[in-house]
Amino acid sequence: MNEHMVTIIIPVYNADKYLKKCLESVLCQTYAEFELILVDDGSKDQSGMICDNFASEDTRIRVIHKSNGGVSSARNTGLDLATGDFITFIDSDDSVDKDLLKTFVDQIHDNDLLISGFNYIKSNSVEKRNVEEARQYTSQSLKEDFDFLYANCYINSPFAKFYRRELIGKNRFDDTVLLGEDLLFNLTYLANCKNILLLPYAGYNYNLTNESAATRNFKPQYVNNIFRCYENVKIFKYGQINYNGDAIDETFCTNCINMVQLICYSEFGKADKVSYINQIITNLHFQRVSKIKWSFGLGLKIPLVLAQKQRTKKLLSYFRLKKRITKIIKK
Repeated sequence: MNEHMVTIIIPVYNADKYLKKCLESVLCQTYAEFELILVDDGSKDQSGMICDNFASEDTRIRVIHKSNGGVSSARNTGLDLATGDFITFIDSDDSVDKDLLKTFVDQIHDNDLLISGFNYIKSNSVEKRNVEEARQYTSQSLKEDFDFLYANCYINSPFAKFYRRELIGKNRFDDTVLLGEDLLFNLTYLANCKNILLLPYAGYNYNLTNESAATRNFKPQYVNNIFRCYENVKIFKYGQINYNGDAIDETFCTNCINMVQLICYSEFGKADKVSYINQIITNLHFQRVSKIKWSFGLGLKIPLVLAQKQRTKKLLSYFRLKKRITKIIKK
């Protein structure tokens, strides 16, 4: 078998607590034909030095130090420099099993994209997200199984995937989008795919113990981003925007309520919070989707009803009370 060169791209920003473990897991790969591009995105900790130290010990590693531009900018820098036949992305606080690359290379065949399962690494447990049997898709059959893939986060991010570099072409992550940029990148790539394989393999370990990666502060751009992602996903699947109660609608509805919570917990003043919340709850997409009968628990049901009725001040009061109760319980 002809060995294919694989490019591994790791964006790095203030990850010195986890970076060594991540890089060691890459260098332990049983498949050795790879180049590792580390893009230090203006780190203020020891991450840059760790990258340089590893590069001095292994000629397959290339380090790029750049000013901070965000994770999309860092990944794009890696894509611009990549020379491999295939591309895979790893986050700097995650790790991979030693047979990840070999599994990908052995299974690629005439597929344009490989998607694998992954493991959510929590403080006291591991949650495996994986299928029992391989699922082979064409461009059309993927849309038929889209709800499953989307709801289970198989196509929402760039990790645990194996892309063809030639098929990526000039496709890049939109660094003006701060929320859902990974999904938009994947939708553009999938539009050019003929064969996609979902593997019954979980060799990517996603670190949920890193609070900086697992939590997010509200930014005003998120409001438009959440609507843009919803529209793009609907158009990808159906060719138009409809409101039929699928997994896309359910996820969008949940994301909107979670966004309202982020706004309520943010450091913005009350007037700004009211303005941002109103942008969400008066949006046509949200109003249509929120009226679908969902089987949500009370934690979502109560704010959803308030949002439907556009009771902005009551939403603020609800999440303020929820935050206080949560603090009391934690004590």
